[in-house]
Amino acid sequence: PYRRLAVPTKTGGGGKPHSHPNEQIQVTLKGKSRSHIGEEEKVRGPGEVVFMPPNTVHSGKTLEDMTVVNCKNIVPGWSVYNARWEK
Repeated sequence: PYRRLAVPTKTGGGGKPHSHPNEQIQVTLKGKSRSHIGEEEKVRGPGEVVFMPPNTVHSGKTLEDMTVVNCKNIVPGWSVYNARWEK
């Protein structure tokens, strides 16, 4: 099963480098961001889809107010509070 959530993020926001055991898919509905997934860096905008494999370090920075649909598969016994947030 997957958890789906529409996530609004203001310019300048984003996520620190981290990883988790579940895969993650994001679809950008509006706005722009710079994403880092593993060794890849990309600026993405409306209509673009990004896939983050399990246990892959990823991060992002919002360049324009944006909204994404965020989908993560559920890993029993694991929570976002267990994420390995890098410094």
